[in-house]
Amino acid sequence: MTDVVIDASALIELLLATEIGGAVGAELRRLECRVLHSPGHVVAEAVQGLRGIAMGQADLCGPCERAATHLSGLPMRLWDTRPLIARMWQLRANISAYDAAYPALAEVTALPLITTDRRLARAVLGSSRCEVLAL
Repeated sequence: MTDVVIDASALIELLLATEIGGAVGAELRRLECRVLHSPGHVVAEAVQGLRGIAMGQADLCGPCERAATHLSGLPMRLWDTRPLIARMWQLRANISAYDAAYPALAEVTALPLITTDRRLARAVLGSSRCEVLAL
């Protein structure tokens, strides 16, 4: 049984039950994940991502609204980013501070990071000490 750190990209795919989201769900089941760990800003980041999808594709407004509502019911532990600031700063050359919080948290918790953001996965593989599950 292994919990994971999940970023907003993977969380959005999971919530919308996309094909990639199915792969995220399968990986979570394979790991027997009980709790998703994320920096606290993941909620706003995921809702913003869902908003962007809904604004760009009106037919997805309903699914995005349901996904946003479902977000509050997920088994998640949201972490304060203040203890992660030093590591987030060290990662600044390759990724934004928002994105840096995910590998920083994965390093601190010794949990794998699950992401569907290929750019983030590439950057983390070159500069972080955490396991990355890129889907």
